Amino acid sequence: MLCRHNIEYIIDLSGIDEDTMPRSRRGECPCLCSRRTAHSRVIMAINVIEEKPGQPYKQDLIPYFEDFIALIAKAKALKKCVLIHSHYGRNRAPAFTAAYLMHEIRCTRVQALARVNDRMSKTRPGLCISDTLQRALMRWQTVLGIRTADSGGSIDERLSAPLFSIKRTAWT
Repeated sequence: MLCRHNIEYIIDLSGIDEDTMPRSRRGECPCLCSRRTAHSRVIMAINVIEEKPGQPYKQDLIPYFEDFIALIAKAKALKKCVLIHSHYGRNRAPAFTAAYLMHEIRCTRVQALARVNDRMSKTRPGLCISDTLQRALMRWQTVLGIRTADSGGSIDERLSAPLFSIKRTAWT
């Protein structure tokens, strides 16, 4: 099925094997399809460590975004397609796809996430980007030099909710 859709590059953001997976692993896997010519798939696995409550987050995701974009550029140059997947498809894969859109079309984090959300199937749960990845996308926007006023689009209120909420309680 992957060959039928011209997918020869796979980016694995699932992090299922987080303990043994290095920062980013690349490899080629020979394809066993019925094509007459021998070919293989390039697989890139990126281990994104999720933030744990009570511990400071130390992983810089900017190099991951750069590697991700470089691999997609390589695939585009060869006129091949890329499959990007994560465990549930609601956090990591959409966030990295948004980072790619921010780089390619120079849009803000909110606009990129809105585009990704619009393209996702409406029969499944929507985006659920973690605070960790939201912060990384904000830093990526700064690295790219994109300001909200530069992008000229309207902000989708559904995706621009505050990252942090404050619960106010009164003592009695």
